[in-house]
Amino acid sequence: MLGDIVPIVDKNNRPVVPVVNTANVRVGGMTKVADVRYRPEFRGWYVKLRIRYNESAISPAQIANLYNLAGFSVGVGEMRPGKTAFSFGMFEVEAS
Repeated sequence: MLGDIVPIVDKNNRPVVPVVNTANVRVGGMTKVADVRYRPEFRGWYVKLRIRYNESAISPAQIANLYNLAGFSVGVGEMRPGKTAFSFGMFEVEAS
């Protein structure tokens, strides 16, 4: 992927303003102390990625499949499938 910062936008290419997600969590080793966590939640988000790849080794369709697999099984953010049993942070490639 090219670039360090990718803007999070909506389907009309406008910046997405996050809403506050409040979650009650249990943290700590054996004691599991109750705590409240405040996290940004982005709804209806899109990102446009610029990707550099070796055309002789992999096709654009294969790259899209890899991103789709990552979006389904790993996701992005705190409550993603790769970290918890939640389905937040899942994503898929949209053809452009």
